[in-house]
Amino acid sequence: MSISSIQNSIERTQRDIQNLNNKLTDETKKEADRSDKIFRAKQTISRSKSNSTIQSKSREIQRYEGEVSQIHKKKAELTKQIGNKTKQLYSYHNQLNKVQNREQKKHLEFLRRE
Repeated sequence: MSISSIQNSIERTQRDIQNLNNKLTDETKKEADRSDKIFRAKQTISRSKSNSTIQSKSREIQRYEGEVSQIHKKKAELTKQIGNKTKQLYSYHNQLNKVQNREQKKHLEFLRRE
């Protein structure tokens, strides 16, 4: 692999990691929003005396808790992907170092011959 192709792979992998981190941030915001809605619904239940309101808010809480569960799964998957991409990035960096060292040795040998 050439130095430029490895550098391109590094740049692409860094962009992928950034995109995954942005998605993870979005999911964290969604989680915070759902948790806030759960909290507000629980407050409404504690103040309400109407059975229909209590039932409605209980269903709302269950729905939001389900969404939070799905968000946790998505965050776990994104975290796993970030880990895999980071591992790949380190591999590209190692390849780049090896190729650069090899090129440097070739260049030094060339200079010695002259």
